[in-house]
Amino acid sequence: MTNNIELTANIIRAKRDAKTFLTIGNSLVVKANNLKIQKPEDKQSADMIKKEALQTIQGLESKRKEITVPVNQFLDEVNTLFKETATPLLEAQNTIKSKILAYNQEQEKIRLEIQEKALAKERERLRKLEEERLERERVEKLKREEEERKLKAEQERLRKIEEARLQKEIESKRLNEEEQKKIREEAERQRLAKEELEREKLNNERVKREVEEEKKRLAEEKKEIEKKRIAEELLKKKEEEMKVKGIFKHWTWEIVDEEKIPRAFCTPDSKKINQGIKSGMREISGLRIFQATKVK
Repeated sequence: MTNNIELTANIIRAKRDAKTFLTIGNSLVVKANNLKIQKPEDKQSADMIKKEALQTIQGLESKRKEITVPVNQFLDEVNTLFKETATPLLEAQNTIKSKILAYNQEQEKIRLEIQEKALAKERERLRKLEEERLERERVEKLKREEEERKLKAEQERLRKIEEARLQKEIESKRLNEEEQKKIREEAERQRLAKEELEREKLNNERVKREVEEEKKRLAEEKKEIEKKRIAEELLKKKEEEMKVKGIFKHWTWEIVDEEKIPRAFCTPDSKKINQGIKSGMREISGLRIFQATKVK
């Protein structure tokens, strides 16, 4: 209770002293703002204000220490006392933490062992499943091979039956070699005629397609020519308008990448470049060729 009363008294005294020093400081600020140093007497007044301000600062610092030094000493003693008191508590806390850490590590070790056993069991189960799958595939493969063998044998049997039937059919019709030859020749003639018709059909379709493509190409070319003509007329018209106003366009250049410029234009030689542009060149490696506007 006594400490609280003393602390309150110190706070009240500090506020009172601070208010006094603040009043002095404000008055010194007014004096400093109003002072004009134009003669030696003004310099002396300025020195006095400076000295008074220094003395006030020193007095303010002395008052601060009167209050804070005992308080800081008290705080240091309290902190030391409580730090010494907390030492066994921190030791107990660290001991418990170490034991909990050891327990957790042991539990993690047990968990990993259980997990490894479970993984080993799962790997063994998957291995058995894979062996069973491979065995099923082997059995199924054998079955398929047996079925294919039976199928081929049945196909061969049916083929022989069909050949025997055809042979009997030929014998029953008693066709002589001349008649068979005529039949084969007629069949070949029909086949060739059919192939010729197919070729003519494909050729006609190709010709028709080429004609349509040529029409499209000519139409596109006509459009491009018309666009170019219109663009040239607009450009010519624009150039005529600009000439009337004393403005015209011409092709010029600027270096974009000097290393890419062809050796024919090296240095770079502006005269050669300009001659190339006048002759109609619009693309030169290392240069950007564009139309610039000039005013006469």
